[in-house]
Amino acid sequence: MTTGINLSRPRPALPSGDIFPEPLHSVEILHPAARSGTPLLYLAAYDRIGEGSWGVCYNVVLEAASFIANNAEGYLSRTPGPDGRVDRVAVLEAGRYFYCVASAEATWPVVGTFDAWRFPDRIPSRWSAAIAPNITFPSASASAYSPERMAGAVLARDRRCILTGFERSLESCYIVPQSEAQWFSANRMWLYMRHNVDNATRFGPDLVNDAPNGLTLRRDIRMEFDAGAFAFVVKGDGVVCYYLAPSTQYPELYHNVGVAVPVDVPPELLYARFALAVVRQIQPTALHGLPRGLGAQRESPNAGYPRKKRKMGSTPPSVDPDTAESSGIGDHSVGRTDENPAGPAEQRALIQLGEEEASRVTAAEFFKRLPHLRREVSYSDDDHWQNLVYHPEIAKMERLRRDWLQTHPNVSAMSAYSADGGPDEISDEVDDGGCDEVQ
Repeated sequence: MTTGINLSRPRPALPSGDIFPEPLHSVEILHPAARSGTPLLYLAAYDRIGEGSWGVCYNVVLEAASFIANNAEGYLSRTPGPDGRVDRVAVLEAGRYFYCVASAEATWPVVGTFDAWRFPDRIPSRWSAAIAPNITFPSASASAYSPERMAGAVLARDRRCILTGFERSLESCYIVPQSEAQWFSANRMWLYMRHNVDNATRFGPDLVNDAPNGLTLRRDIRMEFDAGAFAFVVKGDGVVCYYLAPSTQYPELYHNVGVAVPVDVPPELLYARFALAVVRQIQPTALHGLPRGLGAQRESPNAGYPRKKRKMGSTPPSVDPDTAESSGIGDHSVGRTDENPAGPAEQRALIQLGEEEASRVTAAEFFKRLPHLRREVSYSDDDHWQNLVYHPEIAKMERLRRDWLQTHPNVSAMSAYSADGGPDEISDEVDDGGCDEVQ
């Protein structure tokens, strides 16, 4: 059973006069306890309300805000409390709103990483009503759960891009990414794909490679999807492509365009992908403006599968994968407050912790947005490689370079930079005693 929406042709460009404003408006979500005015989340306002007025679907905003509060139910308000509570509307006008959790008032902690987000016991009923999957009993063969086997099965099932209807330049893509396989197992997402406990025990995180966790998209659309620019959400009685972040050209063609969800894709996976797109857009600078203890949840509260060490390349080599998400660094506030007085030495230590946290968050966000840049290759035709001006490993490589030059003074004498990292004059004298050519 599908949503019954015709996807044979993409929707034409917006009618004359409906041009998105420049700069683009947005709905901004703030924490009631924030000490700064930096929003936790920006959602691009691509829904037209009236002449010169834009907004975001109210349900999309409310669900997105609940994700960063780890599914805590709450309401939107124009003030940090109930006095400014906003009534439910179809489209929420662009502007600043606080997400208030009634049970925790202003003390709810922010989910800092997707790994810390717990999949809810029940998704909103409108999601289940709009997507009614028909999943056959899965295979008990280990060979069925490989990325290659999954890609072939997804492409054969869909045969066209589910958004544009195009039949060329197609690629299969994950709904819950393969990089989140441990989260997938910990939250028992395999249950929604009709796997039993025996399969989960035998194959564990490899079940992320099952066809119900895949979609077929045109290559350029897949890049937008992987970047978190849009998500597939339930709107009305169907599923649409809904842009959450600014993008060029694509929103004019595909924002609010209906899609026919493949018959074996469960709504829970699309809901999880929606949450992933939202959590990855949390503004790291906003976390530092929260009171101690509310800055970010980074250690997963899930108790399904025991968390395993991630394989090589799943976290930046300069970050310890066992402590990167549970260090609690983000819970520290920088500077002196009445509740937590600190002297100069303590302030310096807190500042250092804040810098380390900012570096860690930046690295995590970089590799989530550009996961293929984890690979260590000598050369690549990828435009990202050719035009990259920043990489989280720059500091580490610079440190390794200095260490190597200190242990190879004959090479250091030839270098345009001294071993301590500062500029130096190139020596005319070359000591080649036993020094091999550096490849």
